[in-house]
Amino acid sequence: MYMQIFEHLQAQILDGDIGNDEKLPSEKELGKLFNVSRITVRQALNMLEKKGLTFSVQGKGTFARRAIVDQNLMQIISFGASLQEKKLDGTTVLLDYRDDVKRSEADWPVELANWQESCRLELLGMVAGQSAVHYCSYIRPDIGARIYSIAREHVEQGHVFSTFSLYEEIGCRINHIKQTIFAKEADPELGKILKIAEGKALLMMKSLVYDKDSSVIEYKIAHYRTDRYSFSLLRENVLGL
Repeated sequence: MYMQIFEHLQAQILDGDIGNDEKLPSEKELGKLFNVSRITVRQALNMLEKKGLTFSVQGKGTFARRAIVDQNLMQIISFGASLQEKKLDGTTVLLDYRDDVKRSEADWPVELANWQESCRLELLGMVAGQSAVHYCSYIRPDIGARIYSIAREHVEQGHVFSTFSLYEEIGCRINHIKQTIFAKEADPELGKILKIAEGKALLMMKSLVYDKDSSVIEYKIAHYRTDRYSFSLLRENVLGL
């Protein structure tokens, strides 16, 4: 019964029926609603808090917390590390891999003028059981197969990750990343992958990942659900305005 209560409340929070920071019914009220003991209700509420979907205030009750990942753009941080920092539950799903993508098939930036082909790895990042971000990574051919192999191992072990956390495992150090953020409406394909309506607003980020020799090793296109992800940075007033 506690799983049924947990799943019911989780769906209400994730779907927005219970708003962010909104108070949940008391243990007594939930017990009456589901005809169960307060111990059973408490088990469900504990599961919600462990998944990062609620927080408790002493003497006031339990409140909803939307599973939103807030990532600092001033740091190179992987999807898994972002979730761990926010104490959120998540998974990474491997959607597709190809090792024969030709230049004629892809719209690559000028920085990849010397690339004739690449490996393409598609990942889906999930937060609290809900799709949050779709990654499409074009990876330099000499390391693509190794990255894919490690990604498969992490998926099999249930780890949460993005490609940023895999390079160190093959002895490849990321030096810096050049990123550009756009607004985009979800097309039918992205809508299906991210479980949102066509036309819904998304954040699209294009990243060029450079190794220690300042050579591009990955071109990543990521689409983030705006109700699951946000970005922040610190801007200093260097002009004294």
